[in-house]
Amino acid sequence: MGDPEATDSLFRSWFRSELAPFMSMDDMGLDIALNIEEHYAEVLGSLAEGPRKLCRQMIEQGNLGGNLATDFTSIQGMEKEYYLNP
Repeated sequence: MGDPEATDSLFRSWFRSELAPFMSMDDMGLDIALNIEEHYAEVLGSLAEGPRKLCRQMIEQGNLGGNLATDFTSIQGMEKEYYLNP
């Protein structure tokens, strides 16, 4: 699993998207993102454990995302960007 800032940057570049995986997880809350990933793993049976493990660690440390300023982007020194143009 790559660095959150680099991963989001590459994703936006490759898919020409305003949305990015880590920023999306931060916005929805890491506990919700983990719940979704756990469901996918249960249904699909083979899903990489790394992202779920990292989410669990961050949640255990009290870093929940969801505008709490303790998420992937703020911890990595990234500024939040908003996805919708005003």
